[in-house]
Amino acid sequence: MPIAVQNIIHINANCTDIAASRRFFETVVGLTAANHLKAAPQAGAGMGLSGDAQWDGYAMQDTSGWAGTMLDLLQWTIPPTEVSPGTAIDRLGYAWVAIDVPDVAATIERARHWSVPVITTSDPDAGWLHTPDGLPIEVRRSAAKQTALAYVAINCRDLARSRTWYGDMLGFDTLDEVHARTLPGALAGRAAPVTVRTQGMALPGRPRNFGIQLVQRTEAQTLLPPRTNANAQGLFRLAVAVEDITSSYTQLRALGADCPLAPCWVHLGPESPVEGVWALFFRDPDGTCVELIQTPQFSC
Repeated sequence: MPIAVQNIIHINANCTDIAASRRFFETVVGLTAANHLKAAPQAGAGMGLSGDAQWDGYAMQDTSGWAGTMLDLLQWTIPPTEVSPGTAIDRLGYAWVAIDVPDVAATIERARHWSVPVITTSDPDAGWLHTPDGLPIEVRRSAAKQTALAYVAINCRDLARSRTWYGDMLGFDTLDEVHARTLPGALAGRAAPVTVRTQGMALPGRPRNFGIQLVQRTEAQTLLPPRTNANAQGLFRLAVAVEDITSSYTQLRALGADCPLAPCWVHLGPESPVEGVWALFFRDPDGTCVELIQTPQFSC
């Protein structure tokens, strides 16, 4: 039986310039900075880092506000954000984020002013662009004319194995059948298109909420390993909420999950509505980092 996941809190993106990245997501995509996340240096052991850890960041919200999934945008200062070689699509783990926007063409045009690569604009209902840090963003036309984080793509070696793991461990349901999809070759830094098999998953009863899309390359390809350090540039971890992190940790270990680290207390800084949270970092079958966060208790 999977652990009881309450909701998806955020997808984390590590950047090299927090001020520029915040402006990009605000002015190009339409997200809003809800919280400034900057605490004093703290022990990094619970996050898999030796020595102290510190970051400067923002919890970026879409139109749904606190009710939706957020983008956890961080620039690491101790240790500094670690630049990752290779393209995101050529690496196991989190590959891109899909965001629904009111107007794809207008979003693409705003991105051009940042001199970031705009990969394709041929489809009026969808397009691709890169953030200043090279993170691929898929923008899709929103039928509701609102900005909404839609899903994060996860590169995996074996789609069926990953589908079983996310179902058995976290309770995700499949949304559809496995689909063949052709991606722009520029995502992999080449001219030829990239062919993949994909399948969407979401928490039970929430098919229209933020979810995951499992991705498996169909061509012979040796993928780079997933990002292993919490300060690695790009998408690093998906955070989900649980009521009791200690019992969830025990249950995950009983289910055979790769949980080398015990839950740890993470300070969020004086501008956060809570002092900190209990968090647990563990890995899926390909080594992709997933985070559990114990839902904080807010005082009235």
